[in-house]
Amino acid sequence: MVVNFILSYYILFVLCCIIRNRIASDNDYHMLLSKESTGALKGAAIFAVVISHICQDAPELKNLLIGGKYTYTILFSGGGIGVAIFFLLSGYGCYISIEKTQKEFIWFLKHALKMLIYFAVTFALVLLFSNYVLKGAFGQKEWIQSFVALRFPGTTSWYFKIQILFYLLLALSEKAKKGQTYLILIFILVYSIIADYCGLPDYWWKTSLCFAVGCCIAKYRDSLSRLIHKNVSKLFLIVIGCGAYIYTIVDLHYILIPQLLSYACIAVCIVVMWDYLIGKCEVLERVGQFSLAIYLIHIGVVDLTFSSNFGLETRIVIFILTTIIGAVCVYWCSEYIYKFLLQKVKGGS
Repeated sequence: MVVNFILSYYILFVLCCIIRNRIASDNDYHMLLSKESTGALKGAAIFAVVISHICQDAPELKNLLIGGKYTYTILFSGGGIGVAIFFLLSGYGCYISIEKTQKEFIWFLKHALKMLIYFAVTFALVLLFSNYVLKGAFGQKEWIQSFVALRFPGTTSWYFKIQILFYLLLALSEKAKKGQTYLILIFILVYSIIADYCGLPDYWWKTSLCFAVGCCIAKYRDSLSRLIHKNVSKLFLIVIGCGAYIYTIVDLHYILIPQLLSYACIAVCIVVMWDYLIGKCEVLERVGQFSLAIYLIHIGVVDLTFSSNFGLETRIVIFILTTIIGAVCVYWCSEYIYKFLLQKVKGGS
């Protein structure tokens, strides 16, 4: 079975990274979340998200995976955790970035522009894939409506839109109170309450607090790095993280505050333990570099591929190949267009 092979290989690869890192490590103090560590974390997180969406669109895997429904449940739940890690790392990186500028609105426009370019390029590739590989799964009207709504046909593409919203909220909070994280925390809590009240599905809001937590970690990273270096702190985080993970699985009512806190605790625990146990991993760093492209292209093709009439293993192989090739194309095209537009703007000003 293709999925079992990929899953086994991935677990073995991560274990090898842990062993290599522990052999090479001398346990000296180091700053939390280096550039290399965050890149590798993004690579691991995007794997979790992609595998979760495969499980979502292929429920028959329950009977085919090693460990059956228990493995399926763990893999399925990994999507939310992967997104939580992405939001935390995004908040961390964005806060460090925006602290260096006094032009918060320009900062927002640059980040939003990059996201929109990535979406437009991905949309064009998904349209080609649908028309020429799957022979037109959706009509012209659906494609036009989807593009205007900043989504792919058959999906909400919620993460992409919420990420842009969080860029705006962070820019507004920094414009109002430079260097203060309490405003972005308030903004995101208000967003989560409104989203829940309006009846949006839980995935629209349950990981949102992680973005604000990432901002807080960035602000207090020196103090937190010294605190977390202590073994008792790591043990405490493991206990809290495991308890929070169990809660997210057994809580079927999706209560707002407990869900927000649970995913924030899980993300912090994984980020810290990853930094301590694994840290650098060149392969995952490379994957992490393409994480946005992978996320967008796989969201665009996952429903299209798994709703086709091919056999399960054929669908998985098509999906994996399309995601890999598409992500490389999206990344290089989007980065080229983004840099080209920035140069034009700078040249004209």
